[in-house]
Amino acid sequence: MFEFHSVGKVFDDGTVAVDGVDLRVRRGEFCVLLGPSGSGKSTLLGMVNGLITPTSGSVSHDGTPLVDLNIGEIRCKMGMIHQQLHLVPRLSVLGNVLSGALPAVSLWRSLLGLFPIDFMRKACNLLQEVDLDADHLYRRASTLSGGQQQRVAIARAFMLDPEIVLADEPVASLDPANSRMVLQLLKGTSRRHNASVLCSLHHLELAMEFADRVVALCKGKVIYEGPPSGLTRELLDRIYGVGLNGKSAPADAALTPRMETLTAVSA
Repeated sequence: MFEFHSVGKVFDDGTVAVDGVDLRVRRGEFCVLLGPSGSGKSTLLGMVNGLITPTSGSVSHDGTPLVDLNIGEIRCKMGMIHQQLHLVPRLSVLGNVLSGALPAVSLWRSLLGLFPIDFMRKACNLLQEVDLDADHLYRRASTLSGGQQQRVAIARAFMLDPEIVLADEPVASLDPANSRMVLQLLKGTSRRHNASVLCSLHHLELAMEFADRVVALCKGKVIYEGPPSGLTRELLDRIYGVGLNGKSAPADAALTPRMETLTAVSA
């Protein structure tokens, strides 16, 4: 279990990215960090994988602060899915999925691309889980559509049976249909592997549909934590800094389709 304890982060230029966040990510849940750009979502994800050091407070794993643990071993318990994918374009689909196992193989094997046969089988099975059949195995990643590439990224993230998958705006560059498909695959795969997902999103509609729990952020502070059904118009006004009653349209168009639902929720 990963926990944030009164975590704060102030960058060198004085920007307060995260301010006093307490959060526990439960095993097996799909937890969405919701908020506009600059609200602190990516900073929190960076603290979990050790890329960003808190200015105050701490992040812990099973009760032990990350600073007291071997970060390499901890990262083996994590999968990462990025907005920009970070696939290797010239590698095959199979090669990209296998790269998710690099922390667990020897240097010479990784340099030569010689992975144990059980890793090969696992990669193939994961690709089947995300609906990419054998015809895709040896296609270059650069030939895939955006939605297909994100499926490869999901399969890669589960290569080492992670406890948690960190997904940083995983559907920001996809159209609505592909966004929904990718999140369905991510949630389904995490359920089958009993992994937690900590996913940053700015699309309200997707958070309402897929989150087990929403942690809403505004200017680095948590202003709501609970089920998606608890998000009222007043809370969304605070999160996005816009009125949802009609005069001021939110910058994120994905907010609009949920206005009638939110009216019913808050009634």
